[in-house]
Amino acid sequence: MNAKIDQTGNEFTVQFQAELASFVSKNPQVEQVHIMFPDMNCTMRGKSIAISALGKLATGGVKMPFSTHGLSVWGRDVDGTGLALETGDPDGIFVPILGSLSLSPTNAKLGQILTQLRPVKSSDELVDPRDILAAMLKRFSNLGLKPVLATEVEFYLMSDQTTAAGPPLPIPGGRAQRVNEIDALVDQQAFIDSVRQACAAQNIPIDTIIAEYGRGQFEINMQHSDDVLQAADHAILFRHLVRHCAKKHGMRASFMAKPMADQPGSGLHVHLSVLDQDGTNIFASDNDQANAKLLNAVAGVLNSLPDFQAIFAPHANSYRRFQAHSHAPTNLSWGYDHRGVAVRIPEANGKNARLEHRVCGADANPYLLLNAILAGVLHGLEANLQPNSAAATGALEDDERLTNVWPIALTSLENSQLAKSTFGARYHDIYLTCRHAEMDELAAMIPDIEYQAYLHRI
Repeated sequence: MNAKIDQTGNEFTVQFQAELASFVSKNPQVEQVHIMFPDMNCTMRGKSIAISALGKLATGGVKMPFSTHGLSVWGRDVDGTGLALETGDPDGIFVPILGSLSLSPTNAKLGQILTQLRPVKSSDELVDPRDILAAMLKRFSNLGLKPVLATEVEFYLMSDQTTAAGPPLPIPGGRAQRVNEIDALVDQQAFIDSVRQACAAQNIPIDTIIAEYGRGQFEINMQHSDDVLQAADHAILFRHLVRHCAKKHGMRASFMAKPMADQPGSGLHVHLSVLDQDGTNIFASDNDQANAKLLNAVAGVLNSLPDFQAIFAPHANSYRRFQAHSHAPTNLSWGYDHRGVAVRIPEANGKNARLEHRVCGADANPYLLLNAILAGVLHGLEANLQPNSAAATGALEDDERLTNVWPIALTSLENSQLAKSTFGARYHDIYLTCRHAEMDELAAMIPDIEYQAYLHRI
């Protein structure tokens, strides 16, 4: 039995059984439950189980191959991770996340629960991204600090006639640029209502909804939370419910970073502040200029961006976002209320002082990206780092550039001691192995554009 389950012992089991009993009492129509676990690529994996058997989830009685942590984006085992047949493809055990048992977003007769997948035998080498993030939060706690954050995620709605080969086909009303247009929201009110209802059922605290710059692109913001693990849970559950709500209304939703070459990419922005033991925001200034701690944090985040860009931009397509004049950052720059930089300071004065991290694509894993951002903040605070001058009108000419080349980002991650200590050597190796395998497989494919360019001309 996994030591992490043993440590919670009877109290954990009692809490889960109480949650299950309450759910059954309120939802007697539910007979099946989806046990869900997000893999590295944010794809929900898992099993369907009779609700009458769900209780054994609390004692390690439901299993799935632990190699699910190292699946490719196509859902195949990746050689070299040490998780699959190389070591016998052993099982892992599902561990439920308390408070996540809810109805399915589109089926009132079906339940769902978010879980972690942990090894059967206890290990000091953390592999589940949620456990890795929890270890980072422990580092903050040991310093008497607590991060507070909110996420903003962008996505595209497209016709359900869109094939996996693409390109995205527009939804009704989705052929025109409708940035900030209320009628764009009105046209999708049924979808938005479904999203709000599903979020309410899962206690996901969404805030504002806006029509974004891209044709058929929307952004939904979460409320700030000092429970970072739960915020990451909400971000991954939100992706799941948006996709299913879109299907319910005859559409598809995509969190692909750059689904259309002539349209803006989709990002996942993170607003972050840090509280001390008294609940005071350590970034709060008494004027409109960032205080010393906020400058430390900004410098740490900027300094670590090359180390972590392969986390913030995990796939080949992710790097198509990093183009000039595309509403995505291209330099290691920062500024006050400036959306052309990598790290924006929306407010410096008072309790709402915070930084906004604008580099991540919507395709990034929430647990991994939050871990990396927090590592940058902690690095800046502990090393008392100082950033270059703030950008006034955009990225400064001498600012170091973010790369738009995937292999370069992977090499930076591979060579980073900060990344190894942030994720642990084991997961650092698993992540890189999976990404290199993905890169190699894509490189071996011949895209249609090469046939168009060369087949009849050369």
